Amino acid sequence: MTPPPGSYAVVKTGGAVARLIRLATRGTVNHALVYTGGHTVEMNPGGAAYGTVAEYLDEAWYRPPMTDDQLVVFRQAADELVALRVGYSFVDIAAQFAYRVLRVKPARLARFIESPHRMVCSQSVDWLYAQAGVHLFDDGRLPGLVSPEDLRALGEAHPLWRVQG
Repeated sequence: MTPPPGSYAVVKTGGAVARLIRLATRGTVNHALVYTGGHTVEMNPGGAAYGTVAEYLDEAWYRPPMTDDQLVVFRQAADELVALRVGYSFVDIAAQFAYRVLRVKPARLARFIESPHRMVCSQSVDWLYAQAGVHLFDDGRLPGLVSPEDLRALGEAHPLWRVQG
């Protein structure tokens, strides 16, 4: 079953970078993506790109409540990420590690993680929803200080958000 447009998924992928991300974020998953209807949008080292939902159909998908108008903005923002080829940021992975493992205060990391010009996958998911006026986290964290594990835990904490998987 295809998830509804406006959904996100978090997944565990293989490879050294994936293991590094799980270590840096203390998580069980290392990648996040969204489905806008027709295709996925995900961050890659070469920049934001469209993909197919087919390879992720068995994954857990979550959809926060959104109006039709918010979904339009969400899709437009996702298309903008791809058009601008917003780059994947290993600096932001390091900032996540510094915050979660080394306990560096978020304010000291703000300039690294608040830029919309470079993002890791989980930042992009959070950013896309925020553009549409859907704020996933209300715990006072800096915008973008979001890991795939944070998104997984959030989705699991809201059972009505789970749409598949």
